[in-house]
Amino acid sequence: MYMARYPEQQHKLSTIVTLGSQSTKCAQTVMQKIRIVTMVVSVKIFGKIYGKAVGFGEENESPGFIHQWSRWNWTEKWLGKDNFDYLASFNKLEIPTLCIAGGGDVIAPLEGCKQLFESLNGNNNKFLLCSQANGFAEDYSHPRLIASQNSRKEIWPQILDFIQ
Repeated sequence: MYMARYPEQQHKLSTIVTLGSQSTKCAQTVMQKIRIVTMVVSVKIFGKIYGKAVGFGEENESPGFIHQWSRWNWTEKWLGKDNFDYLASFNKLEIPTLCIAGGGDVIAPLEGCKQLFESLNGNNNKFLLCSQANGFAEDYSHPRLIASQNSRKEIWPQILDFIQ
């Protein structure tokens, strides 16, 4: 998001790797919409989202993040409070980027990860779907993309190869 706002800073990075990063595709079904409404209501009641309870992982999520993320997905527009369009601005980026999606990720579904990837500029980008159908040990969930023994064996080496 920083690079989208400040593309003149690209020279400071040699590569970008995203893990389970999506744009605005997490409210496509009725169940996904119910999940978003439930999270917004839960934040109002409890003051935060318990990460484990919603499949985000070990860390709890702040109200500010949940409200932003929910708004982006509900409206299908990745806009800042000042109406800056992040997704439209990614085409200014020419940094080689590896976008990794999990085959079992409900937080950052494949459609949203693909949309983010397709918005990028440049020929040196790579998309990796970590799923059993693609030869991985599992259909990776959002937290397991980075925090699991399988990801340590299968995903981390690919990240290192891409960065190098």
